[in-house]
Amino acid sequence: MLNPYSEALYEDETFPERQLASLVLAKVYYHLQEYDESMAFALGAGNLFKLDNEGEFEETIISKCVDTYISVSASRHAAPQMLSKTDALPTLATSFANGSGDANAAAATLTSPTTPFSQSALPSKSLLSRENTLSEESVQAEKSRLGSSVLDRSKQDALQGVIERLFETCLREGRYRQVIGIAVEAKNLDVLRRVIKRASEDEKKASTSGATDELMEYILDICMGVVQERGLRTEILRLILDLLNDIPDPDYFSIAKCVVYLNQDEEASTMLKKLVSNDNQNSTAIAYQIAFDLYDNGTQEFLAKVIQDLPKKVAEVVPDPETDKEYRKFCAYYFKLLKSMTTYYTFNPS
Repeated sequence: MLNPYSEALYEDETFPERQLASLVLAKVYYHLQEYDESMAFALGAGNLFKLDNEGEFEETIISKCVDTYISVSASRHAAPQMLSKTDALPTLATSFANGSGDANAAAATLTSPTTPFSQSALPSKSLLSRENTLSEESVQAEKSRLGSSVLDRSKQDALQGVIERLFETCLREGRYRQVIGIAVEAKNLDVLRRVIKRASEDEKKASTSGATDELMEYILDICMGVVQERGLRTEILRLILDLLNDIPDPDYFSIAKCVVYLNQDEEASTMLKKLVSNDNQNSTAIAYQIAFDLYDNGTQEFLAKVIQDLPKKVAEVVPDPETDKEYRKFCAYYFKLLKSMTTYYTFNPS
């Protein structure tokens, strides 16, 4: 049975061990299976609540903190933006107890009206075509769902502190995908941007390459296959596009995916002209491949605008008949000579 003196000690602001009393209360409520109250008192315990302890109490409260953070943050994003609250998102790599997530945790299963860079079939009605409406009833339903998880200002600040400690631990250990999963579910693009920049900085310090590109591809896969709200998907794609354009040698194929989804034909034509102007075989080959991808996946209107913005075709030079005749004679002589050399070395090995 709960001792009322424990709560009295915690509520007494003159008591020097308020955090300790709060931690005791958190564990008492935990054993009573009152997890909301347990989390609230654990937040009041400050640094006495050890996130790195491997115990059921710590894991349960951490999980509860993450769920509450996602709910509060997502509701803040949805209401001002008037976004629709659709079905729950598939599970992302947000667990802190099991280390880094699987690279294939977010396989793309949903496609846009243009099915860019995907061979999967379109759904009967694209998720991108859904209107972004949020009724008053859905707002009230969300508030009701949060219930007692809604905390006062001081507890929200403490919750933010716990989440920041969790994020820093994950980033320090290179578990970027877990933070990304929470950021996407919480609809917090600031955290998403911070994780990408942190991964890029860590990659530069370690003098390695490829990790940031893989992370961007992972985020793109989540955006294409998991995020179901049109507004949020557009915001994430714009964020990815901005970050990719800031990289000296970006992944042009990821940029192409973004510009098709965002219907940014000017960005596509600018990218193609930039690649061709580099005047090297690799850039030209990339430009050709992107052009093929755009043709396969872009709408007719999108392609027409891209073509219109590209430089006009240079007029073909008509060859001089005499010069062309001499060139043909040279080619015939060359191939005849090559054939005789091949025959000689075939039958005369010496």
